[in-house]
Amino acid sequence: MATPPQPPPGSVLDFLLNEPRYVPIFERIVHHLSPVDLVRFRRVNRALNAAVSTALRTQWSIDKALAHYFKDPEAFRNVLGQVSGVLSGGFALRFFDRLSNEEGEVWCRDLDVFVWGKQPETELLTEYVRKEGHVSPQTITEEPTTVSAYPSSPLSQLRDTSTPQVERYELPTSDHAINIIFTPSPPIITVLVLKGLFPLTAFANIITSTKAYAPFAKWTFKAHRSYLLGPDSGGSNITPSLAICAATGREVHDVEIASQKRPQPHLGIRSLGDGQTWCIPLTTEGVTPPQLPDFVVDGTSFMIRARESGLFGRFGGAANQHTDFYDVKVKEVEHVALEHPWIGLQEVKKRVHSALVLQLMAMPKETRPVDLEKFGVDSVMAQPKAFEPLSWLDGLVLEWVEEMTG
Repeated sequence: MATPPQPPPGSVLDFLLNEPRYVPIFERIVHHLSPVDLVRFRRVNRALNAAVSTALRTQWSIDKALAHYFKDPEAFRNVLGQVSGVLSGGFALRFFDRLSNEEGEVWCRDLDVFVWGKQPETELLTEYVRKEGHVSPQTITEEPTTVSAYPSSPLSQLRDTSTPQVERYELPTSDHAINIIFTPSPPIITVLVLKGLFPLTAFANIITSTKAYAPFAKWTFKAHRSYLLGPDSGGSNITPSLAICAATGREVHDVEIASQKRPQPHLGIRSLGDGQTWCIPLTTEGVTPPQLPDFVVDGTSFMIRARESGLFGRFGGAANQHTDFYDVKVKEVEHVALEHPWIGLQEVKKRVHSALVLQLMAMPKETRPVDLEKFGVDSVMAQPKAFEPLSWLDGLVLEWVEEMTG
């Protein structure tokens, strides 16, 4: 096999291909490159993949970012994976913006941790936070007795009991704080729907213990814009979110102007594993595999579409009466034939059910674990652990999601 031509000594390409020899200089140069520039680098020369991978590992270091809040970031990430929690809000936005590694940068004071409130394992998270030295939990309820020390945080304005409940932990030796948000549904749903929390697309980023996802990367990091997200985007909770977004230099609009000449692939059926999502694999040395596998999170499917102002109000629901906004549709996808709890569209659950029914139909009637005439997609016997299926169908979910988003 012929040896590919080598770049001339002293060229920029030679410098990038030998980045370990020039670590300090490499770090400073790459820091000034946008994510779009890094993607373009990959297209220039395949050999640059190593340099780009190094940049992702060093410029977007989750452990450095979490070191502002925890003595042992890896231990915290292990607990986060155990409870299937996610990080989002201002912290996640600033992480993608790489502000955590800038010397002298005032880092985001609040770390917002989302965890499903109904899971008994959530106590592991609160216990670890206390163990790290965070004290004075303040629960924000419908009638709060205390107010957040940082009124700039959208979480300080949560009042309605229908919204996620928040416990705030503060570090006595610094101005950093941790908000543990107990969500009424899986945390990824809460982040994507953003009901009453951070009603802007720029905040709909998700960081698990092993990966970071930016579903609206084109808007947030290429166009440097944010759009209204969710029917509650016209409420008072948006005021602090607008301030945080403005501090990052991003313009805020209601929705993108539709154009027949300019397709909008980021609308319609999407997934966290599609080509529109910016996904960063995090370093996993010292981090145990999370309870919810990466491939399940990658396969999260959802639908996003533009809504007219006041549309929800005409049907009796909450509404943004003044501006158009984007709305996300996503639900829990749990079924007896699925080993893991998925998040996605109802269509996925229907296809899982149909695939299982076809398996059962191939069995003699007397050996079937259920009566097919009573086996509806939402029946009791279709719920998780109702019986032992012949095989798990999780692998098919990924295939279907790729078909829907392809």
